[in-house]
Amino acid sequence: MKPWRRLADHAGPILVASTLGVFAIALIGPRLQNHEVSNTRVEPNLLRPGDVGDFRFTAIGEVARFDKQCAGVVKRWIIDAQGVIFTITTADTSEVVPLDHGSFDFVREFPVPVGIAAGPAVYHSQITRWCNPLQRIFWPIISYRQAPFQVVSAPVPAVPVKPD
Repeated sequence: MKPWRRLADHAGPILVASTLGVFAIALIGPRLQNHEVSNTRVEPNLLRPGDVGDFRFTAIGEVARFDKQCAGVVKRWIIDAQGVIFTITTADTSEVVPLDHGSFDFVREFPVPVGIAAGPAVYHSQITRWCNPLQRIFWPIISYRQAPFQVVSAPVPAVPVKPD
């Protein structure tokens, strides 16, 4: 068999294998980035109904490239002391704030619902990211974070007492 004929016979399978390889790398590649999450918290830790809190966590590792090139959405909710779920508006993924030694601080503001019960509550967020259109359609990167905080009852306005 002549070389050009052999090349023509194998061109189809080579093209299919190359295309599948590129798709596999596009779907799996960004998932392999190494990063560690620490110091997950709500600041301030004591909040009243109607206040605005900050959900924060620190990521250590190669997250700079990941977060600058990957889009995504964050679904957020709070579960109060009575087990009631309060859904907070979905938001785009947040910007990162560089810290020392290759770590990044993620910050997201959230409103504390007015009808929330006093006591321990937990802020939840589900981050769904995609670094390319294939990941968005077939296999997005999903991570989950939560942080406890305390809801204190709103202070009672002081009523002046009239002397008798």
